[in-house]
Amino acid sequence: MKRRVGIIGTGEIARLHAEALEALGWEIAGGYDIIPEVLENFCRAYHCPAYGGAREILEDSSIDAVYICTRHDSHVQLGIEAIEKKKTVFMEKPAALSLAEAKRLIQAYRKTPVIFTVGYNMRVSPALQRFMNLLAENGAEIKAFRASMTGPAFMRGWASDPQQGGGVLVCQGSHMFDLLQYVTGSPVEAVCAVTDHLDIGTGREPNAAAILVRMKSGVTGTLLMNDEGTAGFHAGMQGRMVNITVYTGKGTFDVDAYGKVRWGTEDGYWEELPCSDSNPVRRWGYMEQAKYFARQLDGESSCLCTLEQAVQVAAVVEAARISAKTASWQPVEMIEDQERKLS
Repeated sequence: MKRRVGIIGTGEIARLHAEALEALGWEIAGGYDIIPEVLENFCRAYHCPAYGGAREILEDSSIDAVYICTRHDSHVQLGIEAIEKKKTVFMEKPAALSLAEAKRLIQAYRKTPVIFTVGYNMRVSPALQRFMNLLAENGAEIKAFRASMTGPAFMRGWASDPQQGGGVLVCQGSHMFDLLQYVTGSPVEAVCAVTDHLDIGTGREPNAAAILVRMKSGVTGTLLMNDEGTAGFHAGMQGRMVNITVYTGKGTFDVDAYGKVRWGTEDGYWEELPCSDSNPVRRWGYMEQAKYFARQLDGESSCLCTLEQAVQVAAVVEAARISAKTASWQPVEMIEDQERKLS
């Protein structure tokens, strides 16, 4: 079945999604962006019409699914409008800039349930999936972890703007908190965070953080994040932009989400590069993400991030933000409590 998708926000991320969707045989029905030149270039590349506004896409009954690929500050309102129009929604991460805003989104979802997926792509990158399979194959129970995300500088623009981007805790933290909860199979229970400004003004959101993380399962670990990396070391095919190492009774297992998997047991040490394709659509998991999303539309199960899980991530980000200000451990509000308050 050929599905038609409308894309709101037609920048770099939208192009990754569009390439993956076209490879699956989906039709890019059209797009909208607030920047005319960006919209024109996208529509030329994907041979689709330009819509006059986001509302036009949401009101088009011929569109089967809507991708929201805009800046962070517009996610909640566009998500609510899409829900109210009963659209199937794929929204880029994060769900919201704050927990209060995330609660607005899930409240709308509770009133009008739709298929709603949030785009934490690292869950389904080839390397991360191989890593998860290795843990399962070895019956490895995680006892502790260390994690990091270090990318080339990008938060000196809109990403560290308090109104649009949210800085390190939103841009990188939401990715990592989702990934840690997915890998460990447990929600984050509490965090103790320190944040910093590296080569950016203090009027911006911090672009660096060091966080102690305790999962509800009792597993603890560390998380280090900043954007002071280099393209060659961190973003290349064998780079270390996102790394997680877990320590288990069956050995140590390590993954670079966009690169290699390494593991060592009593029997030896091994490493693999699960995806040697330089195209980020495949290496970063966007192709698998599109496949899983298509299965969701067919009523099948999926390992993609649900809206409820994305709101739980927003709760962890909120706790980290408070912890950095109070210099103390901060408990994370659980999604079950949020649901009860909204009912």
